[in-house]
Amino acid sequence: MISYNKTENNIFPAGTIGIGEDIKMMQEFINKSLRNKVVSVEKIDFVPFKPQQSTSFVYIDEEKYYRLYSNGDLFSKYILRNMTKTVSSSMKNARTVYSLNKKNVSVNRLVMFYFGNHNYKKIEDMPMVSPIDKTVFNNDISNLEFANQSKLNKKYNLIPHDNFCKKPKIAETEVENIKKLILEEVPHYKIGKKYNVSAMSVTRFLRRHNINYSQIFEANKKHKRQFY
Repeated sequence: MISYNKTENNIFPAGTIGIGEDIKMMQEFINKSLRNKVVSVEKIDFVPFKPQQSTSFVYIDEEKYYRLYSNGDLFSKYILRNMTKTVSSSMKNARTVYSLNKKNVSVNRLVMFYFGNHNYKKIEDMPMVSPIDKTVFNNDISNLEFANQSKLNKKYNLIPHDNFCKKPKIAETEVENIKKLILEEVPHYKIGKKYNVSAMSVTRFLRRHNINYSQIFEANKKHKRQFY
């Protein structure tokens, strides 16, 4: 006969139940304790997502791991929080980007594509997207607009550098010299080497200055070559 000492720490005091019932209740008590422990751990590990400003979102991937909101927030189930916006220095005008699959994706373009009023089927088909108030971190759809380079130049008062303007590869002052070389039947590729350009550049130069080949060849038959 097993006896139990009556102490304050005993869960089941001696004599209150039989041995069989004692073991059964102890097992139920242990199981209940384990269940409570598991539930407690689950509550600690689970981090519910609470959107900060927006209540509507769209999934931007088939696996539904990324939720994009109209204010520019992008929630990731991988990290259980909103992704961090970084400022890209790849353009003269700063822009915020997300790093997705090792590629920088413009926040403004993402928001405009999914929440903007347009008919574009692909994000790469859209024109440039610019914040109306010029604030780089204000990516809300209400603050975005489509813009071309001319509009951006005016908006940000951008003045193109002198080297930005494309200049002819052969100077305009070389027209008469080019004509003389053509009269001497110098091939275009040799003329191009003289001016450090391609033969196609020479051809374009002749077209740009309306130098008529048919008239050149006709004049050559008469031993009198003229340019018009």
